[in-house]
Amino acid sequence: MSKTKIQTGKKLSTRMQGARAVWVAVGILALAFLVGVLAPAWYFAGRLVDNNTAVRAIGELQQQPSRMQAALSSIQDRLRARGFVRDSIEQLKRATSQFESATATLEAGGGSSTFGGLGNDDDVHNTIVEMTQAWKKYQPALAPVANFTSIPYSDSEREGTQLNVDGRDLQQKVTNAVTQARAYTPQLEKNLAQIIAGLQSSSDALATALRTVVLIGVGLAGALAALVGYLSLARGKQAAAATAARQQTEDILRTVREGLFLLDADLKIGEIHSDATAQLFQRESVAGITFEDLLRNLVSAKTLAIATKFVKVLWSERTKENLIRSINPLNEVELQVGEKGSKDAELRYLEFNFHRVRRDGAITHVLVSVADVTARVALAAQLKGAQDSAQTQMDAFLSILHVDPNQLSSFLDDSDVAFKMINATLRDPARDSASFRRKIDGLFRQIHSIKGEAAAIGLGSMETRSHALESDLAALRERTDLTGDDFLPLLTKFDDLVSHSQSVREMVTKLASFRDSFAPKAGHASAAGGHASASTGDTTSRHRALGADSSPSGEHAAEATLQRSAREGFVASAQQLADRIANDNGKKVVVTCRGHDQVPESYRRPVKDVLIQLIRNAVVHGIETPAERQAQGKAAEGHIRINFEMTEGGRAFRMQCEDDGRGLTPEKLRKTAVAKGIISQADAAALSDQEAMMLVFRSGFSTAKDVTRDAGRGVGMDVIAEIAARLGGRISLNSEIGKNMKLSLSFPAQANAAGVVAA
Repeated sequence: MSKTKIQTGKKLSTRMQGARAVWVAVGILALAFLVGVLAPAWYFAGRLVDNNTAVRAIGELQQQPSRMQAALSSIQDRLRARGFVRDSIEQLKRATSQFESATATLEAGGGSSTFGGLGNDDDVHNTIVEMTQAWKKYQPALAPVANFTSIPYSDSEREGTQLNVDGRDLQQKVTNAVTQARAYTPQLEKNLAQIIAGLQSSSDALATALRTVVLIGVGLAGALAALVGYLSLARGKQAAAATAARQQTEDILRTVREGLFLLDADLKIGEIHSDATAQLFQRESVAGITFEDLLRNLVSAKTLAIATKFVKVLWSERTKENLIRSINPLNEVELQVGEKGSKDAELRYLEFNFHRVRRDGAITHVLVSVADVTARVALAAQLKGAQDSAQTQMDAFLSILHVDPNQLSSFLDDSDVAFKMINATLRDPARDSASFRRKIDGLFRQIHSIKGEAAAIGLGSMETRSHALESDLAALRERTDLTGDDFLPLLTKFDDLVSHSQSVREMVTKLASFRDSFAPKAGHASAAGGHASASTGDTTSRHRALGADSSPSGEHAAEATLQRSAREGFVASAQQLADRIANDNGKKVVVTCRGHDQVPESYRRPVKDVLIQLIRNAVVHGIETPAERQAQGKAAEGHIRINFEMTEGGRAFRMQCEDDGRGLTPEKLRKTAVAKGIISQADAAALSDQEAMMLVFRSGFSTAKDVTRDAGRGVGMDVIAEIAARLGGRISLNSEIGKNMKLSLSFPAQANAAGVVAA
């Protein structure tokens, strides 16, 4: 994702945060509008309603003085006419009572229902006080009339209906009340009219205030609406920009070929991720799953645990991101993507990178980018393979230049025979565990012999390939369940070994041709024939080269020369092999070889194989380091003495190998055999010291702690035992702890060379 796009996203995020703040401010303004405008309007409207209610109530009350005066006039008239006065008195009583009650209410400041609108107007209150005082003066004149309950008339035949005493008293009180009514009725009506006028004036003021508030509210509402409109427009633009940015982000995430996703503090993958992420891990979606679940079953448990810890460390502020990047455990990690065995399963190399994501200075997420580097890794492997191949060719070529031609020729010929035997062993059908074990042991011996001879002549390229093949065989030996398919992977390395052997032979041939082009012609060829022919590395070629002197005597002499040269080279190779192994183990060794010209040609290869194993065994296990030897009063250099001789009047051939090392310790051999499960504890205890020393010839037996190219697989002495058994030989082993070990191997003198090779 480009830097520009990221900055655009940040700007949009900042704008959206600002927009949210503005909308919050708008909300606060709207609330202030409701409180500051609508609340006063509600208050003034309520006051208007109360005022109107009070005006109607007082308007109704304003009629009471006239009614009371009318009732008094009616009573007065009816008393004169000796009429029925009770109705008028009741009318007066109701009017008086209502006015009395209303006056008391007004005097008390009004009421919440009827006179609630009086408010705090001083003029109105003064008027009420004035009216109340007038009423208090007027009311005593009305009360006797309103409360009159007697019968005002008495009837007689002579005078008819006349006012009695009560009637006359009532008439007098009515007359007084009428007089008072004439005085107070106008005042009361005037006071009530003033109160109504005051209330109307207050209503006008309230109406004006309400109108003002409404106008202000309308203005504020308009301004608020304009602000909302502006913000909505701005928000629309921001939304459009956000949509465009989101679309661009989605386009990027859809197009980018890397896996991109965010991890939160719980290492859970976020909702947004690139399409390539799901494709890399062959999932429909990775959103919501944890980082551990994503990699589970794709990497080893150990790698998963380390990767999880690595990501968690990124959340610590004290961790320096750049410093720990070099220990990223998921750099070019190999993943088996897809269900194993399915057609979609494939091996990929993915490269994970982790970057912190900060917001306001705090770590909020970890951005994970995943790149498929399978092609890069494959290309690097191809380049390395090509470089290795070129280096190998060069090493092989340089090795050839330093190898005795006769030894090299002999090695290649023997290797060809060994390859045929390996091929036959691989094709040999096997169906049970025992037959598989025999096949592995047979392959082991052949490969070990090739490896040993390659090491003896200093052909490291062949030794390395043989050692790799030997390691695969060792892995198969450790398995308990074997099938024929388990041997198929061996074919690749075996083909490589055979191909390399052929390459060496081709290089030898080319080198010989090169030398031949500069070699002396005709008569000179005979003198140098032995050396030139061996350099071809081919037995047939050697005979062709020897053809410079094609007579039988000439061929015999040349072959004798080759054999002599091979034996001399054989001795030199023994010392060379001993020096190389001693150098690897920090030791010094001198090899002394006697009677090597006594070795029958038919025993050449088996003797050579035995000798290689004995030298290996002696240098690795027998000879001590210089410091150890000097501590024991020995010379710093160990000695290996090899002797060949004909015995029993020429009927037998014997070879002896003796070293002046630490010798064999029977008790140590017993413990090793028990530890490796070769024999039981009871069987080990029952062995004599001589029988315990013979344990070294058991297959898989080795006292070496680690496997190296010269020891640790338990196959060296096993090869000697197998050769001795195959050739009808006898083995004798003697050792003195701390002083020496001597191995004698006797063979019948007459041996069939073909049988030796093909057995």
